[in-house]
Amino acid sequence: MNAAGYQQLLEQYFLPQSEHIGGPFFMFQQDNAPVHTAKSTFEWFLDNGVHIIDWPPRSPDLNPVENMWGILARAVYAGGRQYNSTADLKKAISSEWSKIEQKCLQKLVETMPNRIYELILKQGGKISY
Repeated sequence: MNAAGYQQLLEQYFLPQSEHIGGPFFMFQQDNAPVHTAKSTFEWFLDNGVHIIDWPPRSPDLNPVENMWGILARAVYAGGRQYNSTADLKKAISSEWSKIEQKCLQKLVETMPNRIYELILKQGGKISY
């Protein structure tokens, strides 16, 4: 994935649903991957009126999707399961993904205020912009 591909994904899938998901004054959260921090991506967000949360580096504990990947991985490899082919692994991932309830995803998102609060406490109450 390069910055242009990331922006295309955002254009095609994110923008049409963004206000529906996050409301009219939503803020977008992403990590510091190079495609996310590219100058052209920054300009894309400005051009499209998307406000970005400034995210500290090396902070996967603050990102709900990282927890989601952990939940999925534990389900896929439960009981020490191993797979003989990529096709079998893909099938297992798809199967386990479909079993994850919306309420689980919502709960991960709802924990964000506490995650941010914990971050502020760890930094001694100092927030830098």
